[in-house]
Amino acid sequence: GQISPTEFIPLAESAGNIKLITRWVIEHAIRESRIWKAHGINLPIAVNLSARDLMNDSLPRFIAQELDKYEVPAENLSFEITEEALVRDFEQAANILTKLKSMGCRTSLDDFGTGYSSLIHLQRLPVDELKIDRTFVTHLPDDNANAAIVRSIIALAHSLKLEVVAEGVETTG
Repeated sequence: GQISPTEFIPLAESAGNIKLITRWVIEHAIRESRIWKAHGINLPIAVNLSARDLMNDSLPRFIAQELDKYEVPAENLSFEITEEALVRDFEQAANILTKLKSMGCRTSLDDFGTGYSSLIHLQRLPVDELKIDRTFVTHLPDDNANAAIVRSIIALAHSLKLEVVAEGVETTG
């Protein structure tokens, strides 16, 4: 049956298998992007990276090889990280993200507002997008406190020239 990533990712990390899973996911995402493009569909694909992935110096080289192998432009690939992933080694994580961004891949800070990074980290990260965590979005517009937080995050992101995505939007109102 289905197993939530919140269950199997920590197990894969502790067992030392996250690198294999990440490589499998990246290769399949890039291959699918190639297939979609052949059918006239040109959509970016987002791949989540774990904290351990951001410690892997060979990851950007692997991604570049896969993009070349499948002839997929780097801008078709977006990598999402959580604030929590930055806690282990911010400098190393920022270095990996800088390499991915310099290749042309997009980067996104996922679940923004629920993690552990400071605003000083935000201004130093090479990210294109902030994804506001669903806990702030779910009860909008009825929750005034969450609405204030969401407005503040949007204003902050726009002032830093970042795109903003709200997770968990499930109504039209």
